[in-house]
Amino acid sequence: MLILKFKDGGKKISVPLDTPIVGYVPGDKNDLKAGVKIFIAAARKQPDGTLQAPRINYEKDVPPPM
Repeated sequence: MLILKFKDGGKKISVPLDTPIVGYVPGDKNDLKAGVKIFIAAARKQPDGTLQAPRINYEKDVPPPM
């Protein structure tokens, strides 16, 4: 059970026991292999047509998006 408190009230939220808890840690480019699920946000198209992104989230134990 999570209890969120707001300036003018609050809310109780029931979270199932099997809810995955995830975090972000630095990865390695060797983790990116064929078949690994990825999620890329905020990619910008470069003048040469390639995409550049500040971060790539990829599947380690829990598939994205998280």
